[in-house]
Formats: sequence, C-alpha cells, structure tokens
Amino acid sequence: MKLDPASWFAQHRNVALQVSGGKDSTACLYLLRDYWDRVTVMWANTGAAMPETVELIAKIREMVPHFIEVKSDQPAQIAQAGLPVDILPVRNCAIGRWIEPNKEARLQSYIECCATNIWAPMARAVTELGATLVIRGQRNSEKRRAPIRSGYTADGVTVWFPIEDWTEAQVWDYLKEQGVSIEHYAYTQTSLDCWSCTAYLDENVGKMRYLKERHPHLWEIQRANLETIRGLIASQLVDVERALYAAA
Repeated sequence: MKLDPASWFAQHRNVALQVSGGKDSTACLYLLRDYWDRVTVMWANTGAAMPETVELIAKIREMVPHFIEVKSDQPAQIAQAGLPVDILPVRNCAIGRWIEPNKEARLQSYIECCATNIWAPMARAVTELGATLVIRGQRNSEKRRAPIRSGYTADGVTVWFPIEDWTEAQVWDYLKEQGVSIEHYAYTQTSLDCWSCTAYLDENVGKMRYLKERHPHLWEIQRANLETIRGLIASQLVDVERALYAAA
C-alpha cells in the first residue's frame, strides 16, 4: 500500500518517527519536515552510543518540537548476558552455561542484544505514547530488514517506510540536496549505534577501523572482545574438525 504523507497523517493523529542517527532514518526525518508538528521523534539511547551519534541526535532534538529519548543499558545487559555475536557457540549462551557450567566468557545472539536494548524499549515507548503509526527508514534493498512492508498493522500500530523503494544512491542524493552530511559513512555504510557491538561483522569492519582511528581507547576494548570471541568459536570448530576426520 503506497500513500502520500497527507494520506498517512489523515488516518493517524498520534505518530512516532524512530531515528538512529543513520542515513535512512535521517532522510525520513527531512522528508517529513512539513509534518514535524504532528510527529514525535524517538531515539533509543542504549548507553553505548558513539559520541558522534549523540552529537547528531542532539541537533535533531533541537530541530523538532516533539522528541523522546528511550533509554536502556546495553553495557549492563552485555555484562550479564554476554557479548553479542553473529556465530553463537551454544555452550557460551545463558542456557548453554546452565546446562554445561563453565568459566568461559558469556556470549549472546546479536538478535537478543538488539531486541533487549533497542527493539523492545522502542516498542514500549510507542505503546506508552499511544502512537498508532510508526515511521522507520527501512528500505527493501537492505540486506537486513523486517519481513514487513508499509501498511503492516499489529496490536493497533501501523508501520510506514517512506523510502522503502529508494536505493542507497537515492538516499545520498536526497541528503545532499538537504545539505546533510554524515561523516562516518566515509568508513562504514551503517549507523554508529553501540560502539561496543561485536556483531554484524560482515558490515562493521569499517566501524572497527573508525574506532581505531577516532577512538583508540574504545578500539582496544573491542579488539580484546573480538579476540575472546575468536578464541571461543575456534575452540568449538576444533571439535567439528575432529568429528569430520573421525568420520572420514
């Protein structure tokens, strides 16, 4: 279902726009400039946001009339549940450690981490606000995206992705027209969410390089975390190889 902004806002009186500080949600923000008085802008502050993201969000907060900062505590959560990873050795997750007690580092799926620190808190904020329309910067051409499209409704809340049919190039062209520049995209093509994220490594290599060059003290922490993760995964791959050789 494709509707122009006026049609969406005619159907919904209470609207939330979720921003991350990334290019896509920023494009949505500027695209809906004429409706800022009708929108509550929401940002998930996980407690581990990059300084550049905090600065960008501060500018957005000053620009818009209605803004909500949704707080969580990602550092405390990963201290309890483990470092987020793309490959999860089961013995290192919470249930695995319960079944097979060990003193190795804790790990968790990046999905669990994002759900706990971003998605669930934002969903609760939408409910508390009473919003019936949520706007996000999701695009159909993204590698990772929710399996829904504009118009999807659940629990009385409808989602709208204004730029879902845009290409990445179109997003950049639009931001250039608006005079918006996001410096860190010279390093990575993703937003700078949690600096301590050790997952999404297929697209976060640039972010690690950015950390090393711009925030070396944070990079040293991440380097140690990544080495820990590599060691835990490698030790279990040894078991896989043994099983393969045994069956050969």
